[in-house]
Amino acid sequence: IEIDSGFRSLAQQHVLHTWKENQQCNIKLAAEPGSSNHESGFALDIHNAEEANGLVKETLLENNWIQPFPTNDAVHFEFPGVDITAFSTIAFQLLWNEYGDEFGADISVDGRWGPMTQSAVEASPAHGFAGGFAQGKLDCIHYDSMLF
Repeated sequence: IEIDSGFRSLAQQHVLHTWKENQQCNIKLAAEPGSSNHESGFALDIHNAEEANGLVKETLLENNWIQPFPTNDAVHFEFPGVDITAFSTIAFQLLWNEYGDEFGADISVDGRWGPMTQSAVEASPAHGFAGGFAQGKLDCIHYDSMLF
């Protein structure tokens, strides 16, 4: 199984969604941040789902994975479970309120993607908050290495 994408943070989902909206980096589909099951870890994009006469897809489906968008996103599979997508948004909102003082005012911790959360994500330092580990420019080439 060749996995193109698995877990994504809220910030990574925002980047993908922005690229899709701006028709950049050949991104054709990307859910709005706070609404993707990739943010919960319950979603995978499988590069070779149709290979081996569909054996990869068949195996996933036989093991309780679902394919919620078979016609417009044939590589996307999800494992059913409790919807925890809001948790990644809440985690960012809490992080922002704890460490984002120098970049802007506190935001509501409600688990929803809205204008305040979007502004905070966009104002966040690309290298992370104090003590963060990410370095360098976020672009199409570096994004792939951040997925796993």
